[in-house]
Amino acid sequence: MLFRSYARKWDLQTAPSICVHCSLGCNTIPGERYGSLRRIRNRYNHEVNGYFLCDRGRYGYDFVNSEQRIRKPLVKNAISGTLEETDEQGVLNRLAEILSSGANILGIGSPRASLESNFALKTLVGEEHFFAGISGQEAMLTETALKIMQEGAFPAASLHDVEMADTIVVLGEDVNNVAPMMALALRQAIRNQPMEQARQAKIDPWDDYSLREFIQGQKGPLYLLTPAATHLDDAAKQTVRLTPRDIARLGFEAAHQVNASAPVVTGLSAEGQSLAKQMAADLMAAKKPLIIAGTTLGSLETIQAAANLGKALQSAGKDVRLTFVFPESNTVGLALLTNKGLDQALQDMERNKDITLVVLENDLTRRMDGSQVDKLRNSSSSVIVIDHLQNGATANADVVLPAATFAEGDGTLVNNEGRAQ
Repeated sequence: MLFRSYARKWDLQTAPSICVHCSLGCNTIPGERYGSLRRIRNRYNHEVNGYFLCDRGRYGYDFVNSEQRIRKPLVKNAISGTLEETDEQGVLNRLAEILSSGANILGIGSPRASLESNFALKTLVGEEHFFAGISGQEAMLTETALKIMQEGAFPAASLHDVEMADTIVVLGEDVNNVAPMMALALRQAIRNQPMEQARQAKIDPWDDYSLREFIQGQKGPLYLLTPAATHLDDAAKQTVRLTPRDIARLGFEAAHQVNASAPVVTGLSAEGQSLAKQMAADLMAAKKPLIIAGTTLGSLETIQAAANLGKALQSAGKDVRLTFVFPESNTVGLALLTNKGLDQALQDMERNKDITLVVLENDLTRRMDGSQVDKLRNSSSSVIVIDHLQNGATANADVVLPAATFAEGDGTLVNNEGRAQ
């Protein structure tokens, strides 16, 4: 096992944890030595990551040891306007002064902060003044996907379920970028149909040479419908480059081909109709069909098309699974607490001029354009930021409080299938 900086593995202090680099919630074991994070190992979980971990999860921990870490409370100097370190009592006095000023307190949560941290902020500011730290569009798409999951029409697929699928349709998502371990699971899944044929030919799975000779590079059906090329294209039976709207239309048409009572799609090209029929036929022939969609494209139609296709297959008696992928480690957990995005936060600030803004583990300069960030800052009498790294949000704060990273604190993350860990 490689180390970024040398350490004897028997000298490491370890604890169970969850990877924070995507929404899959892979189980990990961080290892620390002399106050520095030295190694991340995978932790076995049969339903999630099994024995594996992607390179992003294994080696993407340098931010924990960064020189940009916020180690002490910072308070803005009223004269110079710069942030200066202070002690515990000094920051408590400043916070007491701000929070007792009578200003309305508005809280911005975060999809990378734990469920407990977001809930604590929501409790502090009140439900009506707590907002998800994501765009209104992303909040709406996440809420839609979450409602589909909560309806329970068909079970959400775990990573293990993805591996077991024998026909897969991906509507719009670049899985390799958004959820790398799911991309690995898909590469495993395309072997299932050829492996089943080998079993029928009485070739045992352990007989590798005979198995490879029999399969001859065959792949099970994997349809990738994306706007641009992906690193999974080489594994797919069919890759199609379409706009988000046309991806959704193809999904709706496939649902109609499976179940004639599903909505009819008009204006689809002959090539599109042929592809939809082919997808529908492969899905109907499958034992364990799987539909994958998500919020990356910003397309509500794509999410609805995935749900329609799943329902059509279920009505046809298929044991279908549907899984959504999300941008960040606790996107689903945050959606369980609020569906109000940053757009609504700006509207709330326009109605209430005297505002104290509390930002939890969220660099708003990466989620809003410059004019919106300036508007948010100028509309606030005070800004309190809680985070573990210096960023654009901390630079404009009146008070900065240090937060623990995943390697130093406790908390719950809810992954893409709704699994709280």
